[in-house]
Amino acid sequence: MAGHKEQLYMRDNSTARVYMVREDEANLVDLWISLAKYKKQFYVVFVSIMLVSLIYGLFIYKPKLDLVTTLQIGTVEVDNDIVPIEAPSSLLSKIDNSILPKYTHEWKLEKGFDDNLDTITTNPKKTDIILISNSVYEADIDLVSEYQKGLVSIIQDDHKRMINSLKSSADSELKLAQLELEKLKNPITLEHKLKVGQVVLDQESIKLTKLEDERYFGVEKAEFQNRILEEQHNQKRLEDSIKNLLDQLSRKEKNREILQENISSISTQIDESIKNRRKADTTANELSAMSQMLIDNEIQQNQQRLLTMEERYYVDLENEKAALLREIEDARLELAASKENINLLNEKYDRLLVDNKFMREQQKLAVDEANLSLKKIKLEHENEITKQENLVSDLKMKLDNFGETRVVSSAVPSLKMSGLSKLKLVLISITIAVAMGLLVMFIAMFREKVKERERELSV
Repeated sequence: MAGHKEQLYMRDNSTARVYMVREDEANLVDLWISLAKYKKQFYVVFVSIMLVSLIYGLFIYKPKLDLVTTLQIGTVEVDNDIVPIEAPSSLLSKIDNSILPKYTHEWKLEKGFDDNLDTITTNPKKTDIILISNSVYEADIDLVSEYQKGLVSIIQDDHKRMINSLKSSADSELKLAQLELEKLKNPITLEHKLKVGQVVLDQESIKLTKLEDERYFGVEKAEFQNRILEEQHNQKRLEDSIKNLLDQLSRKEKNREILQENISSISTQIDESIKNRRKADTTANELSAMSQMLIDNEIQQNQQRLLTMEERYYVDLENEKAALLREIEDARLELAASKENINLLNEKYDRLLVDNKFMREQQKLAVDEANLSLKKIKLEHENEITKQENLVSDLKMKLDNFGETRVVSSAVPSLKMSGLSKLKLVLISITIAVAMGLLVMFIAMFREKVKERERELSV
């Protein structure tokens, strides 16, 4: 039963859809029949619009051409890179906002041009090209070409002013660089630079000559040698003096020994004389008295001689010996000082020779350094000349790289007409005529329906 109901339901829906389609077809047919009653109005409107369009297209409508001037912005060198004098975006802004309004107004007043003159400026991406275009009638090509030439002339004059300003600065810089190059190439400049270094070299060379020349260094060596010889002579003199003093001391010792022997002998004689006198005392006679007197006299003489010898032995010889010892000690001290002085002089002499050799080596280095300094000055001067020549070359290249803004193509008409062609104009006219005709038919049908409805209501 359920399956049977579904079949009935589907059959009913299909019938309804068929009925609705047939009803829509009937409504469209009725609509077309109703509209066909008003086909006269459609023809009138269609023909009227087509006639107006035909008259406009044949006698009034005129196609336009795109008149294009191509302008290449001048160039300038900046940091070894060729760039436009003015950025394209900046130039476009200047043209659109400053140059165009004033120039167009003045040109229209001067030429008495009343039509609208839309000027479009564009810049193709990543180029230094400016396109100036106007959409004009064929009859106005010459006049608008003159307009574009005047506009380009203003832009070129502005860029010439900028280039001349930059060129003037670069030209002044080039002249200064050339003067500096001439100054560097002048031999007097290098001679002046070398003058100070040459003076230093001469001074160092003179010092080296003095150190190497025996006439200068030999004097100082001779002074040391003379002082050493003097000390050696003094040493020999002191050694001889000490030897002489030692000989004197030896002789004093021998004299002392002899004197001691004499003292012993005289003492023995005195003792013998005293014994003889005592013997004479025992024999008291005249002869013994004379003997006693002679003995006493001998004793006194011997005692006097003994006293003198003892004084000589104990005082004079000791004093002389002490004096000789002091002289020997002083001479030995002076000899030691002389030896030390000779050693010191020899050390100084050896050091003088070593110092002279070291100073010669050092002075040779100073002379070599002075020579290197002169070579360095010459090399730096040559580098300055090379650098200045490169600067002059770069400035000349910079001046050569100034490119003025130029016209690539002047007021070239486009190959195709701008705006609508006549075929497009006919097609558009037909479309508009059909649409307006249908609209008039609908309006007429609607008015007729309204009138019928009014009549029904009035009855």
